[in-house]
Amino acid sequence: MQASEIIDQKLQREPEPGFRIVPVAQVSLPDAPMLGQNWQALHALVANGFTILELLHDAGGRAEWFFNGAGQQSNTMEPWPDHTRAALRAAFRPALTALRDTLLPTDPVRLPPASEAALHEFLRLGPGLRDVIASALQAEVLPDPALCDIDAPDAPLLPWADPAALCRALTVDLQDRFTDAMREGALIWPSPTGGADMPCTGALTLDSFNSLFRFDDRSSGLDVFVLATEHVSRVAGLWVPAHGVAICRGGDQKRMLLQHAPAIGRYVLHHLAYFGGSLLAGRALPAVPVRFATFLRGGTSAHLGHQLWNELTAIDALVGALPPDRLPEWLVPGLPGNEIEFYGPIDALYPEIAARVRRGFTDQRALIAHAYESRLILFRATREHIGAELRRRVMAHAARTAPALPPRDGAAKGRAILVGLRVENRTTTDLEGFCALVVEEAIRWQSANTPSVPPGAPPPVPVTVVFDGHNARGGTRSDETISSHCENIASQSPLAVERAVVAALRERFAGQPVTLLDTLGEPLAVSLAWAQHCDGFVALWGAGLAKYRWAANAPGLVVTSRWNLENKGDLGLYDAAAYMADPAPLAYVAADAVQDRPDAPMLVPFNDPSYHNFAFDPDAMRGEIRAFLAALDGPPEALAALARRLGQRRGSVDLVDFAVRGWAIQKGENPVMLDIVIDGTVVGRAACDMPRPDLLAAGLGTATAGFGFVIPPAFLDGAPRLLSVRYADGVCLPMLSHNTPDPYAFRLGAQG
Repeated sequence: MQASEIIDQKLQREPEPGFRIVPVAQVSLPDAPMLGQNWQALHALVANGFTILELLHDAGGRAEWFFNGAGQQSNTMEPWPDHTRAALRAAFRPALTALRDTLLPTDPVRLPPASEAALHEFLRLGPGLRDVIASALQAEVLPDPALCDIDAPDAPLLPWADPAALCRALTVDLQDRFTDAMREGALIWPSPTGGADMPCTGALTLDSFNSLFRFDDRSSGLDVFVLATEHVSRVAGLWVPAHGVAICRGGDQKRMLLQHAPAIGRYVLHHLAYFGGSLLAGRALPAVPVRFATFLRGGTSAHLGHQLWNELTAIDALVGALPPDRLPEWLVPGLPGNEIEFYGPIDALYPEIAARVRRGFTDQRALIAHAYESRLILFRATREHIGAELRRRVMAHAARTAPALPPRDGAAKGRAILVGLRVENRTTTDLEGFCALVVEEAIRWQSANTPSVPPGAPPPVPVTVVFDGHNARGGTRSDETISSHCENIASQSPLAVERAVVAALRERFAGQPVTLLDTLGEPLAVSLAWAQHCDGFVALWGAGLAKYRWAANAPGLVVTSRWNLENKGDLGLYDAAAYMADPAPLAYVAADAVQDRPDAPMLVPFNDPSYHNFAFDPDAMRGEIRAFLAALDGPPEALAALARRLGQRRGSVDLVDFAVRGWAIQKGENPVMLDIVIDGTVVGRAACDMPRPDLLAAGLGTATAGFGFVIPPAFLDGAPRLLSVRYADGVCLPMLSHNTPDPYAFRLGAQG
């Protein structure tokens, strides 16, 4: 019999041994390595003949050393044989089991005194060591659930759930439910077992992206967790630990569950191990009325676009929907020098919440710990529509805090154009050459509209070109800028690359009738002020459009790859009425002007065609820029017409009930023909030739681009089915209506 089998049998017969935390001086470790400078051993953890030293650095970092009975050392548990790790797991199993049974259910079990003592000893350890131990025991203590897609043809039967109630529980609008909860003082959810209301008994904020909300299904005695994820914090599925299952409704929910929570058991046990002390402190508080709090994402999760599009829109919506005494608290991470309120302090934008904002958290973990210790139900409030009032507040704050810009009035008005840079990816392989084209055309644009100057008169006013890129995180000029997506893997600083491009252009156009300015490293307010101050902008597709479009609502020309122009489903983000109020005209460069270069290097590489860089045809690009600048001087109809000419695809599905309705336009195809697809099969085609006078009023140049298709009755039998509307090449038409929670597909049979 092998040694591992002997130990396993022994562990099964005997009570599980525990562990002890002792002073370092009480253990003898032959051949232990010397501690490096600035490190100290906090204590020793003794278990089953093994010793673990927990180390602390003067700067706050932690590390662990593992020693077996012979004094052999490792930095992890990994090198030890299975029987050795089994003995270590046995030592810590009571503590991890107690952690699970105390913190996960609504009503924690009554722990034996030994297990309770083991739990409190375990929580004395540092978070890194607790995490290592949780990793070793996760499969035994909190296994990952099986995934159940109830829309799949081979979905397993869930005898404990009611099918109709389960569908309702998976299709509730989370953000609407939060608003109702704050108004009514209680967060409830329909039970998947019978449809009755389940009260929320707590929340686990796993990170700045993923949250679990725990509900007490009193009729069945189950704890049901609702998983919320993604930028808009929507439902990805339900987790029922007692049955070891995570449930979703296929399509986008299944994608979210697999992408963001593929191993919920592991994720949750790590979270409980890290925040166990804070969770226990909160549970020890006397019962108090439910308090809600929401938060801004901090650190690398803070995003220029999503903060405005999702988080500030949520503040705007909540302030408009709730009385002051029902508004939640707002928790804001980030210390001075690492500010994350990019558009201004949220209580400066919305004084209505001034008494409800709490700052001073070093990071997102400190914020989460505070929520647990204060017994808050923490959620991420989000919306998706930039209204006129939000835009007004953001721009008014920028005007108050940005330096005064030069006046631009009178007969000798100098024209100004803003150029939005992008260097990480989704950019041109010759950014300097592209920017030079814009400058040359701007000079020509100003010259063509400037009257001749008589002898002795002041020289004509030069055109101003403002280059915009990365902004400072705080309110003063700084090289500490708002990070791009995955900027941490960039081969060099994007800000440095942007500055090098602008420096080369200044040298190139020295002595010419143009003033070259830049906002690189300046506060965001400076960029916003210039975006509104200029006549318009030319920009590479990216999050910078949040500044120029969602905040300043400036007219512009967007340049991106051919793949994006012809395939990207969300090009309407910055000019669709579903996402912003009263959008100014926005043009896209013609696909014929660019050539995709999938093999071109990227500063921040992504293996995705949407992020690939591209080259441009100089003559074609010059023509596009020239046409755009000319339209800026023309009547409003000229700019709207240009937006129609340069756009490739526009449209949306507006409604799905017994029929599917919407509109679509596409350059070179009139009318557009669309495929109606149900469960992967084309069930019919629709021509976009129906009257839509609202499209003409919106400046899209046509009033006959609507479509309607009656869904065959065979597909309206209540069974869950996936419907999408696609162009001939398979690209889905986006669903922008509020009654379609999935952006590209609708689940028939899910409305109940």
